[in-house]
Amino acid sequence: MSTEARIAYLPRYFSALCTAAAMNKASFMEANDWESCNILMPPGHKVDNPRTLLQAGFIPLLWNAGIKGCHV
Repeated sequence: MSTEARIAYLPRYFSALCTAAAMNKASFMEANDWESCNILMPPGHKVDNPRTLLQAGFIPLLWNAGIKGCHV
């Protein structure tokens, strides 16, 4: 993926990761109107849970970015 395409793709990737984190009981904190954020996962929960990754929309990400582009 070219640099321009990768940078344009990052918001979709971030959105899918945040959705998967939310499905796993994450807490979200933001600062300065989302210029910075923090995602806290409770003990025993992971963002890379296969069930929630599929529900969060990682299939389209894998299709467009390839498996090497979707490391969690």
